[in-house]
Amino acid sequence: MVLLEELEEMDLLQKFSCVCRKQLASLANPKVFLPGACIFQEGDHERCVYVVVEGKAVLEIKVPSIGVVQVHQVGPGDLLGWSPILGRGWMTATARAVTPCRLIAFDAEQVCTLAERDARFGMEFFRSMASALADRLRATRLQLPDPRNRQMLGICEGAD
Repeated sequence: MVLLEELEEMDLLQKFSCVCRKQLASLANPKVFLPGACIFQEGDHERCVYVVVEGKAVLEIKVPSIGVVQVHQVGPGDLLGWSPILGRGWMTATARAVTPCRLIAFDAEQVCTLAERDARFGMEFFRSMASALADRLRATRLQLPDPRNRQMLGICEGAD
């Protein structure tokens, strides 16, 4: 069972009202993954979106002619696997536990149904998700290997 207090402590959900946090807690399912375990795989159909409570996981993608490349690491409070919420059940990366991980899984269909029924919940949820996506995009941009490439693309650390 996921405690409401755990959700209250997460940066991702700080701006949620108490009522919306309670609604989200009612949809929460705890999951545990041991180091090396696959949380979800690139190309697979997935129903859940996750929030990391404890531990670290990596996101990997398959790059033709290179192989598997680690593109990001997530930790406590981070959103993981948002494709199902966006209406695309297929995953664009593989998530693998690096350390023992405790995650909260939310069924994307249930979250979207609640968002459609309750506009306030929908606004708070998708605003938090958009913020998490923007942070992830920024972190990914900063991984471009050569600063000249970032400059050439018009990307700087604070770019949105």
